[in-house]
Amino acid sequence: MNSIGVDVGGTKIAAALVNSDGTSERTVEVPSTPDDTDHMLESIVEAIEQLEVAESLPVGVAVAGYLDRPRSMVRFSPNIDAWRNVPLRANLEARLGRAVRLENDANAAAYGEWRHGAGRGYEDVLMVTLGTGVGGGVVIGGSVLIGGTGTGGEVGHITVEPGGRLCGCGLRGCLEAYSSGTALAKSGRKALEDKVAGHEALAERCSGDAAALESPEIVELAQNGDLLSQELVGDVGRWLGRGIATMSAILDPQRIVVGGGLAEVGDLVLGPAREMYAQIQERGHRPTVTVALAELGNDAGVIGAAALAAAEAGR
Repeated sequence: MNSIGVDVGGTKIAAALVNSDGTSERTVEVPSTPDDTDHMLESIVEAIEQLEVAESLPVGVAVAGYLDRPRSMVRFSPNIDAWRNVPLRANLEARLGRAVRLENDANAAAYGEWRHGAGRGYEDVLMVTLGTGVGGGVVIGGSVLIGGTGTGGEVGHITVEPGGRLCGCGLRGCLEAYSSGTALAKSGRKALEDKVAGHEALAERCSGDAAALESPEIVELAQNGDLLSQELVGDVGRWLGRGIATMSAILDPQRIVVGGGLAEVGDLVLGPAREMYAQIQERGHRPTVTVALAELGNDAGVIGAAALAAAEAGR
């Protein structure tokens, strides 16, 4: 079944008509206004209307933030300041005159990869996304893990180092504090401040100002063969390996998919992640499964939201 997918972000709203095979067409983007609840609603509707598709097609909307268990309300969104306990699904259904499937954006991306990407063909899939933070989602038996209160699948906030680094969530030792773009930048700045061996390339990229060093610059240096930068990126991978091993002990997925901008460096981060994951699994006498690079890229949220809406409409 064809359907409409929408991915709502803090700077833009993307919408597309998604075919039953996961390919998308008629993609549109409109700017978002995260400080205005009413205007955000209008912008989502505008994006859908610009697609000029049949009114009967189901609509799936992916949103960054915490949703309630019934998937009707956005409790909190870190990128959309005005959204606090907003009944988004009811508001959209009233404007559009049709049912809307609402989902967390990382969960939607995980479902998209399970249905049409690197997780297709498997019933149980764990997805981890490495970007500014660490997100992800879990698909069990073909259904998204929602959890008892609606916040299941927050993989970035499992503890990998008790009492460790302070995470942006306010806790210490979270995976996000070690295996994200933000964590990579902090590690690079510290290496520069401490003048560890081989820091010269980092210093050159930021003109000696450690505070100005960002993760894309470290990644680029790593891709160009800088050994210290490769070690820093590898550390991100090793912490990721610890995290997915911990999650695997509970979830026992058939496939692990890693996406997000930081994962696009490929084996520089996935190689160390796979090695650490395998070491821990083997020590625990547990089998390993494939840790695969995500396939859908930035379209995962739109495709996943559309696929969820189509699946719900087809029940």
